[in-house]
Amino acid sequence: MKSSLVLSVIMLLIFTGCKKDKTPAANGTLMLHLHTNIDTNEADYGDIFADANGRKMSLSMAQFYLSNISILSANGTWATVQGAYILKTVENEEYMVGSVPSGSYTDIRFDVGIDNATNTTAPSTHTSSSAADSVLANTTMWFGNTTQGYIFMNVQGMVDATGGGVANTAFSYQVGSNALLKTVTWPVEDFT
Repeated sequence: MKSSLVLSVIMLLIFTGCKKDKTPAANGTLMLHLHTNIDTNEADYGDIFADANGRKMSLSMAQFYLSNISILSANGTWATVQGAYILKTVENEEYMVGSVPSGSYTDIRFDVGIDNATNTTAPSTHTSSSAADSVLANTTMWFGNTTQGYIFMNVQGMVDATGGGVANTAFSYQVGSNALLKTVTWPVEDFT
């Protein structure tokens, strides 16, 4: 079944830094605010909305990994937040990415999925209390072996597969593997 489920991510970047005696801080904190949508409607689990083709659908699972998060400074230099992994879920919208150099920025770039080296590790190997390890220790987003690795995106729910106006057919979409790691560059308004 081909579904035209559209998950869009609305990003609000919050970039803050402490100031001491009016001297700019060397680093600030990059935060992301992300939403899960069906077409243009922000969706929670169980909400029923029509997609762009008018087919009604609801979500029972919608989550994906973000990694390799970088921002582009006004002078053209990319700053990457080392070791940052986010598991976007419907329940959470705000995510602290990490520390980046203070300055003016114009774009953000990230991978949807997990980098190749980390994708060959099992969740059970991520045992420290670091934020990255706690995200990577999630066994529900893992195919069950190091050959396949992590599930990069997991979307499940109900859809109107017949055009009858009722979302009553289950769908399930899980994607992963090193070959399907995708980089997204998202131009945003300037931020500091």
